[in-house]
Amino acid sequence: MFNNMKLGTKLMMSFLIVALIGLIVCIISVFYLTRLDSHIDKMYNKDLLGISYVKEAKINRLMTARDWRSTLLATTDAEKRRYAADVKKDIDAFKENINKGGDLFYTEKGKALVQEVNALIPEWERLTLQMVNMIVEKGITECTPEFDAILKTQSPTATAVDD
Repeated sequence: MFNNMKLGTKLMMSFLIVALIGLIVCIISVFYLTRLDSHIDKMYNKDLLGISYVKEAKINRLMTARDWRSTLLATTDAEKRRYAADVKKDIDAFKENINKGGDLFYTEKGKALVQEVNALIPEWERLTLQMVNMIVEKGITECTPEFDAILKTQSPTATAVDD
């Protein structure tokens, strides 16, 4: 049948077949690109936002450490109280960000890590606030045995929260 056709008809049929193949490839590509886009959205809305919140929580944890040390170095009672209030705000922001980020993780490993950190938070918060209150209430400006004992307990907990 193909042998009996004129050259123009053969070229036209060949062009239509190539165009049809191109159309099929385009339709399949658009279908898979749409699926890829939905996976990218899911990855952004879950994984990347979760990681971003955890990053912010880590920054809040570092700000907590900076502020309790600033409380220790402050020279006036007003400065000490201001830094002590900042410590409490930093801890609250840390807990809020770690919970927001934890809610977005969907793998078992991610959820387990968030639960592990959440289990450490109360002890870390209690020890940190105890140190800050000791600095503010007792006017500690140098390391006393009582303060050092709390610090030695708080430091590994803070490191565990960081890790």
